[in-house]
Amino acid sequence: MDIVLNAFEWFIGLGSNVFLPLIIFVIGILFGLKPGKAFVSGVTVGIGSIGLGLVLSLLSDGLGTAIQQMGEQYGGGLNILDIGVGVGG
Repeated sequence: MDIVLNAFEWFIGLGSNVFLPLIIFVIGILFGLKPGKAFVSGVTVGIGSIGLGLVLSLLSDGLGTAIQQMGEQYGGGLNILDIGVGVGG
């Protein structure tokens, strides 16, 4: 049982950029897609996830300082940047 649990924890520990495309691949196979089409779908979701993470990281790095300075100037406690999108993982 420990072997299965350790394998599962290792698999989840790979991160959402690996985990999510594999899940999409498996779901595609379960819904009857050909393996090639399911693979392309998984890779597309993985690339989208990486791209979204990159954009959100660049946005938060660029606006984080401005939001902190605006909070200091106006006396508010603006220390959180709410982008409005949850990251897929």
